[in-house]
Amino acid sequence: MNPGKARVFKISCRGLSSPLLIRSRSFPVSQETLFLIEFIGDHIKSFRTGVDLGCGVGIVALALAANHPGRRMLGVDIQPGLIETAIENARRNELEHAVTFNCGDLRDPEVLPEPGSIDLVAANPPFRKLDTGKISPVKERSIACHETSASLSDYIRSSASILRHKGYLALTILPERLAELIDLMNRNSIRPTLIRFIHHRSDLPANGALVLGRRNGKAGLRILSPLIVLENQRLYRL
Repeated sequence: MNPGKARVFKISCRGLSSPLLIRSRSFPVSQETLFLIEFIGDHIKSFRTGVDLGCGVGIVALALAANHPGRRMLGVDIQPGLIETAIENARRNELEHAVTFNCGDLRDPEVLPEPGSIDLVAANPPFRKLDTGKISPVKERSIACHETSASLSDYIRSSASILRHKGYLALTILPERLAELIDLMNRNSIRPTLIRFIHHRSDLPANGALVLGRRNGKAGLRILSPLIVLENQRLYRL
């Protein structure tokens, strides 16, 4: 990997032995990604296989593998440079045995595991539709923020195709897209079970949401206590 195209990103992520690399033009790691790792750890106690859709440099896949020895993770991303960096991050953290990465379109079945074979899918999909907000001229950032490559619907359909019966989907979303997400999940037989809203401060509206669903799960949705960023003693620090 060309060191001029990546920089060291120091993050005290539980279980990772070495700082992670991030490509200089890629979108910075968001707090939502770090909260997603913690959310999964808090609410999914038993899984053996997992997929991180739109994995970027592999933070979620690597953190989950490091925290859960014996589990196998796959990261999928359409950007070759990010996959190259993710592979290097796995090597730096001695996790090549536990985490693999595929470069390709998450809508392509050839890039994904066998249908109905995966216990957990994790994702931090692009927050915004193409017709909302300003699209970055930097390709890596536009793919991360806007649906220039894959839509929220694509993420849900691909997740549903590879999840086993009762498998989990965990992801982050903007509150204004929550109704759309729940509709997509239900139409793909993934029942929402938990939602936790993220607030920057307790006196401000939610600016994010963590959502958990189960493939062919029972109906029933719980809203957890909100995550207040400025009051939260995070295990992950930027």
